[in-house]
Amino acid sequence: APPFIMSFHRNYGNPENALKRADELVGVGHREAAIQVLHDVLVSKKYRPWLKSLEDVCVKYVGLCIEARDARMGKDGLYQFRMICQPHNLSSLEVAVRHFLDTSEARIEQAIAEARAAQEAIEAADEALSPEAQWLKATCGDGPVERSDREHITPWLKFLWESYRTTLDLLRTNAKLEHLYHETAQRAFSFCIRHERKPDFRRLCEMMRTHLGHLLKFQNQGGHQGVNISAPETLNMHIETRFRQLNTAITMELWQESYKSIEDVSQLFSLSKKAIRPSMLASFYQQLATVFWMSSEQLFHAAALLRAFLLSKLSGAEQQAFAARVVIACLSIPLEGSAPSEIFDDKMQKNMHFSSLLGFRSTVFRDSLLSEMRTSVLAYAPEPLRELHQAIEVDVQPMKLSARAIPLIEAVAVDAAAIYSEHLRQNVFLRIARQTSEVYEAMSFARFRDAVSFFDRYELEHRLVRAVKNGDVEARLDLQSGCIRFGQRALDAASTRRGLVQLAQKMRKALEHIEPERRAEKQQRKQALFGDASKLHKVLAAERESIMVRKAVIEERKLKAEELEKQKMKERDAENRARRQRQQEQSDEQKRIKEEWELEQKKRIESQIQVQENRPATRPPWAEEAARQAAFGITAKTVVEPTAPAVVPGLGPAEEQTAQEKIREQAEEAQRLAKEKEKVQNRLQNIARVIRYTERAEREAEIPLMDSWFEEHIASEKKAHEERIAHEKKTSREKHEFQRAEKARLAKMQGSRAAFEEQLKARRAERFERLKAEQDKRMGPLRAAIRKEEERLRKIQEADERERAEAEARRQKQREDKERRIQELEAERLAAEARKMEERKRRKAEAAAAGPRSWGAREEDDEDEIAPPAFKDVAAVRSPVRDDPPPARGPVDEDAPMRGGGGGGGDDG
Repeated sequence: APPFIMSFHRNYGNPENALKRADELVGVGHREAAIQVLHDVLVSKKYRPWLKSLEDVCVKYVGLCIEARDARMGKDGLYQFRMICQPHNLSSLEVAVRHFLDTSEARIEQAIAEARAAQEAIEAADEALSPEAQWLKATCGDGPVERSDREHITPWLKFLWESYRTTLDLLRTNAKLEHLYHETAQRAFSFCIRHERKPDFRRLCEMMRTHLGHLLKFQNQGGHQGVNISAPETLNMHIETRFRQLNTAITMELWQESYKSIEDVSQLFSLSKKAIRPSMLASFYQQLATVFWMSSEQLFHAAALLRAFLLSKLSGAEQQAFAARVVIACLSIPLEGSAPSEIFDDKMQKNMHFSSLLGFRSTVFRDSLLSEMRTSVLAYAPEPLRELHQAIEVDVQPMKLSARAIPLIEAVAVDAAAIYSEHLRQNVFLRIARQTSEVYEAMSFARFRDAVSFFDRYELEHRLVRAVKNGDVEARLDLQSGCIRFGQRALDAASTRRGLVQLAQKMRKALEHIEPERRAEKQQRKQALFGDASKLHKVLAAERESIMVRKAVIEERKLKAEELEKQKMKERDAENRARRQRQQEQSDEQKRIKEEWELEQKKRIESQIQVQENRPATRPPWAEEAARQAAFGITAKTVVEPTAPAVVPGLGPAEEQTAQEKIREQAEEAQRLAKEKEKVQNRLQNIARVIRYTERAEREAEIPLMDSWFEEHIASEKKAHEERIAHEKKTSREKHEFQRAEKARLAKMQGSRAAFEEQLKARRAERFERLKAEQDKRMGPLRAAIRKEEERLRKIQEADERERAEAEARRQKQREDKERRIQELEAERLAAEARKMEERKRRKAEAAAAGPRSWGAREEDDEDEIAPPAFKDVAAVRSPVRDDPPPARGPVDEDAPMRGGGGGGGDDG
């Protein structure tokens, strides 16, 4: 914008004037300046209270930002306008946001229409692509339409995506505009579907998931305008938005986002305090079934369909079609096999999570799901599906199962149910393989193939090997003998119990067919036992009443016991506190008595010392020595004075005598202990001497025994080594013979292997040649066009290089001619200067001979001498030497300094 416009930004009086100024700037083509004027109004603190004119300013502002495709300025303006509208009028903010979104969507529709019209015009003008366009399309893969969309439509798509994101972030924490928040989210979903913006859809889902997390984290800090996620209306809007998100993810085939959306919906269901509508739950389970099917989770796919059927309110043909889908989905659930423990643990954790998503309290299994399906859905299914269920799950006859089940599968697996056909065939195959493995130890492959007639030989072998790998059946293909050898399953408790239960059921059915009267007697006994239903109800009611009374009595006794226990605990706490208090008082009393006794002792010792100091020194020298040793901590046990026992200073005669007696007794005791210690040491030395002599004798006696044992050990080791070598030779020889026999046996198969290898190579070579021919046929015209275009470009390049070489040669020749001409002119100039110098000398000589001249004649002579030669020819020669034109300037006047100098005076001056 011009400087005078930028300086005018803050010189408006009110929003109306700023709006008029913005219109004037837009009229003269200064849209950025108009945006800045309106932005200054929105950020100004002078207009914080809401005004109607500010709404017009914001609407005009966002419209200009859309025309300029400036998402950052639009976002800033909307945030500033939200601060203005927040305390007073949020409906004005809604108007601005709706105008922002509507105008953005209309602008992208206009851009798409203009791009399509331009493309149609180009196609109408030039229907055939030029060689350059064909070559560009072959190299980069984009045609004119794609390049036009990338140039004109893609920037508007990015701007519209930024508009949706700005609006969602702007409205995420305002309860009064949450309906606009969810409406914007649904608009964004439609935008992603229409324009196939999968990365934008992922970012949108992640952003909305972050918004929901913040609402759950700070739901108690929202203030009077914050969003309360626990409110029923708010929760319903979030659930409906997440349902739309789930449908969008499924439509765009983003299955990871679909699963995340399912978890979001499940989380919102858990927050709801009211029961979810059955129709909403049925729709949720149908979407969940779709996601489970795409993730190859047939068990939970069937469970989700079963849940949806139980919650849906259908009748007539719709109910029968839905029931048929549920039954066929349950029948197509893979049979459970034996998997490794770590895989089983991971699968169990995943199954528990999926079961919780479906609302089951425990983990879902195939048997439990089939049982629930039989009781609630099978009655509504068509007759062929009931027959198929009877053949696969109830009355399994392995050798006739293929003939019974396959026609039924082909009859029911049509239209939407065709996706279950392969899984039903796999279950039929596994049923046949398991039943035959439990009955037969070995079966010819031809007979087994007759039982499984709906697979060819290669497919049958492949599926059997995969079933063995997955642990579904234990079998081994014996191709040499052409049979299948079934392995012996381990007789664990589960398999044994299952087999015994099946045997008991079969025997009971057989017994009922053989003796029908036993069934009648059983019914009579049951009728006699449970015939009178009214009595039974009375008995049950009385029993229930007695149980309730007993429960009340037990609860009352428990309450009394708890109260008694609390009372006892209070009494124990009081006793413990009293005991601790008594102990504290006793310890304080003992501490006080000890401190008093120590104080009295200190006083008594101080008085005795004072008395001793006043008494004259009449103690003998040995007493002084004893007192000095006592002062240094030497006791009577370490220093013994036999002639003059040590005494403690400051004691009386009687006390000194008693102390001397104690010291003497201690000295005698020390001497006695020293003698006993010496005796013990002597005894220990004697014992050690005896042990040393005994050990030496034992060592001398065991030397010959050790020598003989070592010789025997060497002999035994040598014998064992020879036996081991002989055994290894024998086993190696046997292994070699076995390998030779095995090689001879396998050599018979070399011809078949070579024939199979040749057939395989021939098929692959034929397929390669066919694909190569198809590719050559398909790519031939394009390659010819590319070669033709490359040849044309090569010729153009060669012509350009040839022209450049000729131009360079011409320029070189011109430069050489110019240099030669300059040298010639320079030589002529030097010759002219030499002639003039000779002429000047001659004139000077003549002037000197003629005498002095007048001033005018001298000046004319000087001008003749100073005037330079004409360089117009030199300039004319030098000017074409430059490849580029010289800058505009006047002609070079090399004589100007000489003329200026001449004006100052001549040689005589």
